[in-house]
Amino acid sequence: MNIKFLLIITFLLSSFYSAECSDEFVNIDKQCYKKSNIDVLQDFIDLNPSLKNLEPLNIGYQEWTNKKLTYLYLGDKNISVLPDSIGLLKGLISLDLRNNSINTIPESICNIYPYYSNINLDNNIICPPYPYCYDYIDNQKNNKCNEFSCPKNYTKINEICYFNEHLQILQNIININTSLAGLKPLDLGKEIGHIEWKHGKLIKLNLVANGLTKLPTSLCSIYEQLDYFDVSLNSICAPYPDCFEFIGYQNTENCNYCNKGYIYVENSCYYKNDYEFIKKIYNSNESLKIYRPLTFGHQFWQHGRLIELGLNNLEINIIPDEINQLEMLQYLNLNDNEITSLPENLCDIYPNLKYFEIANNKLCPPHIKCFDYLGRQQIDNCEKHFCPYGFTDLNEQCYSDQDLAILNDFISLNKSLDGKNPLEIGIQKWKNMRLNYLYLGVNNLTTVPKSICTILPNLNTFNVSQNNVCPPYPECIEKIIGEQNAASCP
Repeated sequence: MNIKFLLIITFLLSSFYSAECSDEFVNIDKQCYKKSNIDVLQDFIDLNPSLKNLEPLNIGYQEWTNKKLTYLYLGDKNISVLPDSIGLLKGLISLDLRNNSINTIPESICNIYPYYSNINLDNNIICPPYPYCYDYIDNQKNNKCNEFSCPKNYTKINEICYFNEHLQILQNIININTSLAGLKPLDLGKEIGHIEWKHGKLIKLNLVANGLTKLPTSLCSIYEQLDYFDVSLNSICAPYPDCFEFIGYQNTENCNYCNKGYIYVENSCYYKNDYEFIKKIYNSNESLKIYRPLTFGHQFWQHGRLIELGLNNLEINIIPDEINQLEMLQYLNLNDNEITSLPENLCDIYPNLKYFEIANNKLCPPHIKCFDYLGRQQIDNCEKHFCPYGFTDLNEQCYSDQDLAILNDFISLNKSLDGKNPLEIGIQKWKNMRLNYLYLGVNNLTTVPKSICTILPNLNTFNVSQNNVCPPYPECIEKIIGEQNAASCP
């Protein structure tokens, strides 16, 4: 078989496969298109004389993505009828039918509007009743409608219907802002800003630099439905309606109020008890006087409540009694300071803390009731350094007797650990002198003491894999014993 013949066969096969489309698609000029989309375009042609003799791909302007119609512009085509099949275009993102002669639209349009497609029907002659997905269709030649009137809950203003609820929200904005006195809802945004409506409902609200001082809570009922919202460069004071966390830059010089229990400081509202503690610790420690009360250390506030407070390495020596007022505090770091005592009522909030550190201070025992031990401290000036009951002093640090006993159990049961002291075996990490991390992998262990079960819940990490431990294992570690060499097991 010669080369020329092979090339002909290859070309024919290539042409055959390039023209092949799956069942849901149709081939047009060696391209595949979704058949249902082509059928809808053909229906447009069949129903509208202005499109007569055109091919489906030649009507209007079209965009296709992954063989599906996604954009269709049929404006200014003298179209009068929409096909019932239009509801099949669920992949359609935009359908523009402006400036035609359409007088009715089929219910099937609700299969794609408003959830799938953006549809422009401006400047047609569509009259009520509308499909169920439309309350009202604006920008129509309504003078050709018989006895046209606005739908229920709409008000006609200058021959256009507006949704009453949205008009009332604009009126609420006017009512509570003296800078807007005397204006009507449709006057807003005419001189400064911009307001846009679609089918009688508000879709864009721009009231930048309108001298606003307040926002009505009713605005929250439509806020999520707006395509655009901007009220920056006004004088709106916090707190804002619940649906807003940030409303752009505001001039807050004249703001002088907050919700009950809050005080206004530096353009924001703070819970009074939380802020008073910040002021108290600020006034009690000379090292903080180079800052402003709200700027020292790490402070994280949420909705005016103090959530995180990092005061490490600030030469602090006094923690005020009012610390128990910080009911919402979750993070407290007091490391590397000069603290010599803690107020007893710190214990009131200690259970709420997800993170607490106070290492490298000058705290001597006995400690307040919620602490057995406070970790590494500068104890040179302590009259007598001793560990609390249940802890043992090793190398001038206190360690839990219970944890040490279990480490000793490992040593006594495993010849590979003979001669070692408890702190030498494996890799250990301690937190507030309780064992927090224990890695004893690859240590030729043959036995894991049952006593490990008494402290296992306290350990963030426990690993004894790659040893020679034989079953039965302590019940609490059966699922985490890891890989073991069982060659010597009976």
